[in-house]
Amino acid sequence: MTLDQMRQAVATFEALDAEQENSSSKYGYRSWMRSQIYMDGIILKTNLVSAERRTAQATRPARTWRDDPATQNQITYLLNFGVEIERNLTKGRASELINAAKTDGLNSIGGWRYDGSN
Repeated sequence: MTLDQMRQAVATFEALDAEQENSSSKYGYRSWMRSQIYMDGIILKTNLVSAERRTAQATRPARTWRDDPATQNQITYLLNFGVEIERNLTKGRASELINAAKTDGLNSIGGWRYDGSN
């Protein structure tokens, strides 16, 4: 069952529950039917919420090595090139800066040297 189908089913159960509430007596078949609709609706809503959470987690971008903090070796290498170290430098950004510093292209990626020569 897809999320859209589950949402449609929840809406149907809510409509049936409202219909039974308006027409049910306190005892008997209608009361039993309303309780069944109510319980089925709760189970379906719980399943819908779980499915939506799983979908949200699956669509969240995976964390990669590029998002980890820069290593001490990367920072030392950049300092040897005279590159200004950015706050919260990641491995990916440090890698870009190192490659740019090797080819004298720091200015093209927004990096800076301490002496101002890019």
